Amino acid sequence: PGGARVATFPLKISSREAAGSEGLELLTATVQLKGVEEGVYELGIVTGRSGDDSALATPFVLLEQGGGGQVWAALTSPRKSRTAASAGAPVQTPKTAAPKGKRTRKIDAGPVRDGYRAALRRLAEGDRNGARDAMLELQTKVLTGEKPAISDDLVDVELDVAAELARQDLESLVPVLTLHQVLYRDAVHKGGYLLSTHNRELIFRLVALYAERSGSPEGKLRAARFLMGLAAEMVWTAPPSLRARVFQQILAYDNRQEAAILCLAVDAERQGRYADAVAYLERLSPTHTEARLRLAVNLARLGKTQEARKLLRELSEPAANPANIEPWHLAVAWQEMARLQLAAGDLDGAEKTLREGLQRLPEDDKLALQLGLVRDLRKDPRGARDAVAGLGKTPGDGGAARHRYNQLPLESLDQAWTELQEQGVGQIPALAAVLGVPAAGEAPRNTP
Repeated sequence: PGGARVATFPLKISSREAAGSEGLELLTATVQLKGVEEGVYELGIVTGRSGDDSALATPFVLLEQGGGGQVWAALTSPRKSRTAASAGAPVQTPKTAAPKGKRTRKIDAGPVRDGYRAALRRLAEGDRNGARDAMLELQTKVLTGEKPAISDDLVDVELDVAAELARQDLESLVPVLTLHQVLYRDAVHKGGYLLSTHNRELIFRLVALYAERSGSPEGKLRAARFLMGLAAEMVWTAPPSLRARVFQQILAYDNRQEAAILCLAVDAERQGRYADAVAYLERLSPTHTEARLRLAVNLARLGKTQEARKLLRELSEPAANPANIEPWHLAVAWQEMARLQLAAGDLDGAEKTLREGLQRLPEDDKLALQLGLVRDLRKDPRGARDAVAGLGKTPGDGGAARHRYNQLPLESLDQAWTELQEQGVGQIPALAAVLGVPAAGEAPRNTP
């Protein structure tokens, strides 16, 4: 990103059609990326002659293993057609011409800047819902009106205003960030792809501005927390490549951010990239019980059963595991240990493990089911029936442990979102001061 061109390849567009009512086009295309290593890149596409208005670009695309070779890219026209100027390979033109749509224009920065500052003044005065509505109206008019502008141009105007605020008081950016976080969340939930993409990219730029202007390690740590707030929404709606982008950027600001590392590990495991998951998990503290549990599971998937069994035993033995270990950690540890013992044909060991687990967690349905399997394999149908007799009859968590294991660490992300919203309210006076409006009192918490 922002560097020299890595490679140029011919692109084959298989379909191109209008998408929705926002003047968007949906392209399905294929390209052979020969010799390009996994990583983060800036992607450009040229659909016409070099230097014309049909050049498209997106700041980041993550090429990763396990993604099935597919990636979503939200493309916007770069201001100077930089990608078009550097591209030299031929491009296959689709047989069907693109539908005639509204042509983009250069933005009229003055009125947009005034409208942006007016929306921020409403925020500074304590009217957060009014500020949100005003900002939404402005962005919608500029990006989807009769003469729609390019998202990059609108970002530049918004960022210029934010930079002016930051020069007077850096903390005045915090309420601005929280406002765009809410706009992003609203747009995603309403299927507003253009507005969600615009606000997401603006958030990245605003956070980068904050980190750059702070010039301190503490500022970078705060920048990481701001992006954790964005990640709290992206984990629900964004594809793995976009999630990876936000978590990698978080780690660029704070390389010890446990939740970001854990999320990258969970996504890697979900995609079958067990070695990558292990690499992430090994970066976490040996006292991080969830990380040790996930490390054991991924080592087992890689065939490193001795290492996996050692970690699982350390977690599941009462004398060895930490006092604050959560019940679902224990449940999965016993389930995985029994699974490895069954795979090795050690029925005695598996039964002992499962009975230990059920003694501690008597309502865990998964452990009971595994014990029933062991008794069945030992030709003991009565024992198998007894083991599973209570399934579904108790109000316990049952299989919730495995369900929890398959989830991202949402608690940390939700906490980051809540903290960010509270910080935004707390810094309203700073925004009011730089905008020259009377400082509002404690604003009602009317923003979801």
